[in-house]
Amino acid sequence: MHCDYDPMGYVGTLKLTNDREAIMFRKLFSTLLVTLLFTSVCHGGLLYSDYGIWGATDVNIDNHLYNIEFLDGRCTHNFTGCDEPSDFAFNTREKSIAASWALIDVLGDEWIDFGLVGCGVYCTILTPYDTGIYSTDPRRVVDFSYVTLQGDTSGVGENSLYADYGISITEGMVWGLWTHQRYIPEPGSLMLLLLGLVGLSLFQRGKKCPQAQN
Repeated sequence: MHCDYDPMGYVGTLKLTNDREAIMFRKLFSTLLVTLLFTSVCHGGLLYSDYGIWGATDVNIDNHLYNIEFLDGRCTHNFTGCDEPSDFAFNTREKSIAASWALIDVLGDEWIDFGLVGCGVYCTILTPYDTGIYSTDPRRVVDFSYVTLQGDTSGVGENSLYADYGISITEGMVWGLWTHQRYIPEPGSLMLLLLGLVGLSLFQRGKKCPQAQN
């Protein structure tokens, strides 16, 4: 790299004449494009078995990726006792409902052709978010949102259930066990960050050019 000087002695245009520097900048911009492409097309993938769909990976919920597994049995067994909000991936009604809608998007029409493990033509997937005792009945209750799948229709609702109630595969209900994987930044924020790094690199290189002598 060299710096051109104008007749008045001011630093002129910065030029990339070194092959190594040109290669470096090409790699930098290539990384930017690949990263932006990856973050913009990241979608969930379904998990299949001989008995149907048993879960999904990389379900995008507010730029956080989650995996989900469909389980029968009791909430107390599947969610580490099912007696604290921290037992669940989502701790508010709003987040649980957002997860249920995201799950519908990922399932699409695939569940119609392949079915869900533990379900038949009708299925309800429960996503718990809170637990407590809400009446004189000492039995603990778990709150959840749910996805209802029937025929070619689907929807989201919310309800409560005793935490020690055992869900059987014959009932057409399964628990959704969500696990957080990673956060993915928005493409716009990532572009600003990388372009800022490019600008900083150019600025630092410009400072290396010696001042013209009077």
